[in-house]
Amino acid sequence: MQIFEDITAVHREYIPMPLTKADDAGGHWFRKLQDEIFKKEEICNCIVRNLLSLPRISDATWLRHLASHQSLLEDYEELLSTFSHLVGESSLDKDLMESTIPSRLWHHGIRQFIEVLRKRLPQSTHLMSAYISIADRAMLNLHRIFGGSIWRECLGDLASYRLVIDDERSPRWRKAAISWYTEASDIKPYCGRLCHHLAKVSKGESLERLCLFLKSLTCVEPFEKARETMLHTIVREVKDPCSHFAALVFKAHCTICQYPGRSLDDCWEAVKQLPYDDMDDYFGDDSHTQKLKANAAYIAVSNIAVVQAYGSQISTIGEYLAYSTLRVAIAGKHWQSNRLKSLLPLVHVMVVFIWTRATHDKDAVIWAALCKYLNHLASHFGIHVAEIFQHDFPVAGHNRPLQEDFLLRGLSYTVDYFPTSWFRNVGVNINQRYIESPSTDAVRAERVLWVCYRITLVRGVIPMPLTFANTYTG
Repeated sequence: MQIFEDITAVHREYIPMPLTKADDAGGHWFRKLQDEIFKKEEICNCIVRNLLSLPRISDATWLRHLASHQSLLEDYEELLSTFSHLVGESSLDKDLMESTIPSRLWHHGIRQFIEVLRKRLPQSTHLMSAYISIADRAMLNLHRIFGGSIWRECLGDLASYRLVIDDERSPRWRKAAISWYTEASDIKPYCGRLCHHLAKVSKGESLERLCLFLKSLTCVEPFEKARETMLHTIVREVKDPCSHFAALVFKAHCTICQYPGRSLDDCWEAVKQLPYDDMDDYFGDDSHTQKLKANAAYIAVSNIAVVQAYGSQISTIGEYLAYSTLRVAIAGKHWQSNRLKSLLPLVHVMVVFIWTRATHDKDAVIWAALCKYLNHLASHFGIHVAEIFQHDFPVAGHNRPLQEDFLLRGLSYTVDYFPTSWFRNVGVNINQRYIESPSTDAVRAERVLWVCYRITLVRGVIPMPLTFANTYTG
């Protein structure tokens, strides 16, 4: 549950004060309060060390130490509330985020005491619930004052702690945690740590969890500690998969994520033994089309992550896995209406990735098959290709993100893909983001065609106005 991984020791760091108010009475009081907080931090750290060493703790001792931590938390809340009045709003966020005050508040005032209580469960259940409520009120107040992602992330962690002690209302707390983490991720989509949090609390499809863990490793700001958490999750999912197809995918990723503990030969064997014929059957089974449409983008993002997350030696294995899956998805046997639509999210993610490395000669290998697929795609949906090619980004008739756009946002290979305001009005209702009308399939097809046209421009090859020609050369 740790959010701020950089806290390793107690150190004094004052919030910067505005020069115009640094010498007045308010500034003097403000500095005095900070000194008082630093002393209380040291006291609370000593309390935590003593609590961890005691075999038994009386109720009176618990309550006394809870009061000490609550006092520290209230002082921090007062400090930050006062700070918001002493400085102009234009410099508020900058001054606050350049200090370590938010992370100190979380670590010394909240997290370390809750962790001590968690280790004493179930005896400490009521105390833990009480202190989470105290911390929750403080974080809500700071969220009201400051906004931003940091307080939403803290609120998500507090909801996650509730899951540990409140089984009866776990759906409520899980929903709350996902909501707070998603809002924080909307503000900082490039932060891998937030994807890691979402993966931990998610109870959706296991392929979704795999994707979120791997995304946390390939965001613009990767979260390297996710690899260990992911390994434990993948091993568990292999033993209890949601489907036969998911088990095949998890088995390959389980071996790869153990590198370098597992040899390159082991990784290659796991991927090459992945029965693509079974994948083909899964892709082609009409009973799975709706489910696959939801999971297709998860599969693509997960496979691409292998190319990026594990170093150059594993990247070749990731390319084999990603492109083998793409070949199955664009095969002619899947050009039937339902199957074609179900696999479009996977194809969309893959062509965006290919676009970012369009000078990579290996990508030319799949271009011949992709050209046939693209020409059929334009014909099937009755798309006037020449009109799409004229746009900077295809938004006509559909000015909201596709389902997979939310997955692509924040990844290292999509930094310059979306228009600046593309996610501005997505709203906070997570479920509404994944509701698509029947016309969305045609919009997605237009996007795929547009991206592939951009690939040809990077390669210096201009396709014919109404067709994609197999002229993609290395």
